[in-house]
Amino acid sequence: MRILTLLTLCLAARTLPAQRLDTLPGDIVRYDDYATQEGYYIFYPVIAGDVYSRDSLGIVVFTHGYGGLNPLNYGAWIRHLVEQRQVVIYPRYQRNLLLPRPKAFAKTHHAALTSALAYLDTVGIPVAHTAPIYVGHSYGGTLTAYALAKQDSLGYAPAFGAVLAAPGTNRLKGARLRSYASIDPTTQLIIVSHADDEVVGDEFSRLVFESVADKSQTLWIEQRAQGKGEGKLGASHNECYAIDEAFDSGYRNFTTRRALRVACDDALDRELYWPLVDQMIVARRDGMPHPAFYNYTELLPFGAWEDGSPREELVAHYRGRAPRRSHFLNLSDETRLTLLSEDEDYVPPPKNVKIPYTLEEMLERLSAPAESAGPGGQ
Repeated sequence: MRILTLLTLCLAARTLPAQRLDTLPGDIVRYDDYATQEGYYIFYPVIAGDVYSRDSLGIVVFTHGYGGLNPLNYGAWIRHLVEQRQVVIYPRYQRNLLLPRPKAFAKTHHAALTSALAYLDTVGIPVAHTAPIYVGHSYGGTLTAYALAKQDSLGYAPAFGAVLAAPGTNRLKGARLRSYASIDPTTQLIIVSHADDEVVGDEFSRLVFESVADKSQTLWIEQRAQGKGEGKLGASHNECYAIDEAFDSGYRNFTTRRALRVACDDALDRELYWPLVDQMIVARRDGMPHPAFYNYTELLPFGAWEDGSPREELVAHYRGRAPRRSHFLNLSDETRLTLLSEDEDYVPPPKNVKIPYTLEEMLERLSAPAESAGPGGQ
């Protein structure tokens, strides 16, 4: 029976299409070179006339979870990324659910990614190859962490940032590292784990978070189930699944069938995962830290229910935060004053009183450490 199953899976893999270029609904171009275990898809917006200038698109590397060979599983998220003017690379690292063995995943993932990048070099798409952003789910999160830790030796451009969605490997050990201290501390890394994840739990999330270099720009978000009835938000392993049938390759295995059964497009997509990457894209464009790193509490707001009541906040753990002052200096005067007025420690000057120093001097005073009053001082 096992041999028969293996032969069935291998034959199914051979039905994948050869190279082709087509257009999906919504003006999304799909380049399909997915037929081998080191294949890949590339999705990008239709380019017409002079709408896009040189380097006007960015790269997002989206690595699927174990068995997630069909981009249908994440199609709504991929579409959203393309709508943000991103070229999405969807590298493959498995032939099927059984082959190759996990110890080869890092090698096949690297081969797929380098082939995709080489293709982009040849076709004239106006995309910047510098500062890529990575997204990885489940085993794809483990492979993403590996790519970040080995980016120099693998020859990748330094990553701007990454979002790891429920990363981990369960009992499998391929592509796992003992430590992730070699990840560049300036890489803005966001990890999301789910409290009811019975597939990988939070063990790998904790490993990455605790082993990166001290003061790295790393954030670990823990999400718990909340709500009741139809409005309930789960906290399982596959919360980032979001189906879009336009991305269906026709390939079916256990993972795809499960995605078709459990996937939904809810607040965990539109108010957590998608905005986390959207904000990473904007931060890369503006040369700024991700706004999540300006949070100075251990809780992150998570929107509201339909009746206006706030949802339960998300638990946040930080290895490093962005300095306040550098953030202020890149904002308009009006925005900076608004932010200052919302700071509980900021006392605005009386009306109609001329401030005797400039805004820059005021920010300097606010960011300077308090001076000691000396013995007996207050």
